[in-house]
This record gives sequence, structure tokens and C-alpha cells, in this order.
Amino acid sequence: MPNALAKQIDNIPMLPSVITQLLSLSVDDPDYFNKVIHLAESDPTFALRTIKLSNSVLFGTHQPITNIHDAVIRIGIDQIHSLLASIAVTKVFLPVTMSEKRLWQHSIEVACLARLIASHLNECNIKPEQAYLAGLLHDLGLFLRFQESQEQFNHIDDYVWSTPAQHVEAEKSLFKESHANLSELICHQWGVPKLISNVVAHHHHYELSEQTKEADEINHLIRVIQLADLCSEMVYNMQGVTKKTVIQEIKKIPALANWARAHLNSIRALDDGKAALEQAHELYNQLLN
Repeated sequence: MPNALAKQIDNIPMLPSVITQLLSLSVDDPDYFNKVIHLAESDPTFALRTIKLSNSVLFGTHQPITNIHDAVIRIGIDQIHSLLASIAVTKVFLPVTMSEKRLWQHSIEVACLARLIASHLNECNIKPEQAYLAGLLHDLGLFLRFQESQEQFNHIDDYVWSTPAQHVEAEKSLFKESHANLSELICHQWGVPKLISNVVAHHHHYELSEQTKEADEINHLIRVIQLADLCSEMVYNMQGVTKKTVIQEIKKIPALANWARAHLNSIRALDDGKAALEQAHELYNQLLN
């Protein structure tokens, strides 16, 4: 890895302690709700942003919320974890250029779509909020790539690509280190749970070994991120995201297509894809505008 890039990673601000503590909490803890509220209240910035978001159209039109307890109830204990993480991460990598803004839009789209898909895959033992977090963080390395050489990165479009896998091949032609590896290093720097950092590191690996139960669980989550990533790229390419169009597009990635055929609910989930994308775009506007 170039020294300049290694230095960039070392200089990335750490996540606020409220988020690192939140990531260490178990959703199975009977006191999880109270601990989340306590953490949100402990940081005035997070408390104010959480209350503001609870009053946005993301959560419908209701009586105005003025305290963190009611805000968490309205948002939902499942989603508050991912919402606070979104607030924190977008503060660290605040987008300036159009490319960076588009990247955050893509990351939030992937996060929301991954959560939707995971919620339909009970047999895969994936927690939807884990899928959201993996989707949110999967392309963090691209922010470093943009900062390192935005002009050189733009040459990726000199190559012909229409899927995430083809995009990665184009990237490898220009750089030694893949953005997935950079994303993994950032996750390690921040103390992100190993499951998430593993998924981030391998989200462009399409030939996966499935030898143990633990590996199967990781691989299912990787497939969810790959499918959500593909759907977001389809949005960028102005293709409608429907079951029919995704089935057509997924044929370009045989390993992912085989997984989807074995887990048809992953495709059926996309009946609600439009709503998930609308939610992603509203969340983007709330977080970054």
C-alpha cells in the first residue's frame, strides 16, 4: 500500500465513543433499549439529530417529538442502531465533490436495500441491521481513493463495465489496492465487529467457500450486500429495480444468480424495493443536506 494511503487511514478520525459503545451492545440484552437511550442522550449532537430525524417524513407525520426517549420509540429499537451509525459515519466522511455525494447516496441505497432483503431471509440467520451496517460501510475505501487521486479514479469509466464485479476489475487495472481492502482497514481502525469487516472485505468476492456454519452465515450476508449493490448500480444506470429486471441483470454474475435461485425470497423482497430506495433518498437528504 502506498505510504500516503497508509497515512490517510491512520489519520481518519475515530468514531465517537457513543458509536463504538453502541456497536458493542447485544440486541439480545434485555436492557438494550435503555442502554441505547442512555448512549444517545450522552452526546448532545446525536440526541438532537435523532430527535430531528424522528420528526422527518421518514417516520411519517405525527405529533412533534421533543425528547430522545420518544424519538427512539418512534424510530424503533431495531433501526436506531443503524441510524446513529449513519449520523456518525457521514460526519467523518463529509462529502464535498459530486462523486463523494453520489457515493454516499449509493452506500445508503445499498444499506436500505440490504436491510430489506435480509428481513425476508429468515432461513439465513441474518439480522437486518447487520446488513444495513455492512451496506453503509462497504465502500468507505472509495472515499480514500477519491482523496488520493480523483482524476485517476475517473479513468475507470474508460473501461466498459455495467456490474459491480466489472467495476472492480476496472479498478484493479488502475490501482494495486482494492477499495474493499481499504474499507476493511477502516473498519479495523474503528473497531467495527469482525463479521461486518469480513463482509466489507469480501463484498466483491463472488466465488465463496461454504464449509462451516459460521462461514455460511458470513457468505449469506456477503450475497445480500452483493445483490443490494447490484440493485443500486441499476438505479445509477437508470434501470428500474423490479424482480424481472434484477433477474435479468443478475445473470451476468452466475455465482450470485445461483445463490438467489436457492433463496428466492431475496428476489421477492424487491417487490418493496421502490419503497426502500425512497427511504434511502430521504435519509440521504436528512443526513447530508
